[in-house]
Amino acid sequence: MKRITFKVIFSVFATALLLSSCLGDGESTSKQENVFAYMSTGDTGQTIASTPIGQMTSASMSDFTVGRCYFVNYEINLSNNSNGIYTAEYIRPTNSNGQAISESKFRTIPVPAATDDAIVAKGIGIPFFHGTDYYGDNWLFSYSFSVKPDDIVEAEFYYDSTNQIDEDGTEIKNTEDKVIIDIRFKKTYSQAGEATTIPKTFTSVTKLSVLRGSFPRPNNPSPIVQGDYTLIPIKFRYWEPASKAGDPDKLRYVGTWELLTTTSNQVYYLMKENK
Repeated sequence: MKRITFKVIFSVFATALLLSSCLGDGESTSKQENVFAYMSTGDTGQTIASTPIGQMTSASMSDFTVGRCYFVNYEINLSNNSNGIYTAEYIRPTNSNGQAISESKFRTIPVPAATDDAIVAKGIGIPFFHGTDYYGDNWLFSYSFSVKPDDIVEAEFYYDSTNQIDEDGTEIKNTEDKVIIDIRFKKTYSQAGEATTIPKTFTSVTKLSVLRGSFPRPNNPSPIVQGDYTLIPIKFRYWEPASKAGDPDKLRYVGTWELLTTTSNQVYYLMKENK
């Protein structure tokens, strides 16, 4: 079995960190803004926010819906921690409207044929994720497009077990712990009339928990193991615009199978507990 030094990927994604220390009274305070958080229910029924710094709750969590992801602002005393959960002075949605982050569907079916509302992204940001289900298996993505100001674009994610073809044309065997996920985009609202296109970025989360039921493969001869976990590498596949007018769009892959040796920051995986 291969073994890998454990890395938890906390990809930096539009997060402004504002840390301060109150050294005079021996207490340390962390104030952060625009931080990714997943809402779940704790052992005593309270709403818990899972964030990069740890899990936290506050006296008022009524602004949040359990099972959804948000960008949040919060303030915590780092010494105010009980059973691994911080009690925050406040936790608030960053968005003034309090809305959760948009959700993109993940389907285990072949990618449908492109329709008139299909659009190609100019760029896709490095996803923010955790290999375990710490964030409820939600992965955060950003996507950039050249669109009219009021256009709305949504992402869709697909895992097609019959089309697991790597970028070199090799078919992934059904004994291998490897996953290729397709990303496609479509306009769900098109601004009417003439308008100058502008660069516009959208964000959404997609939930990959359905993959945990299919991996790791029981007959994989060389799983990647770390402690009590098997790591399942993931590549994402999507169309990117041609670099020159008149050329066809290019199918791009991001990610790597070489978790042991790569120096790339494009390292994506799920961690499945060995039982």
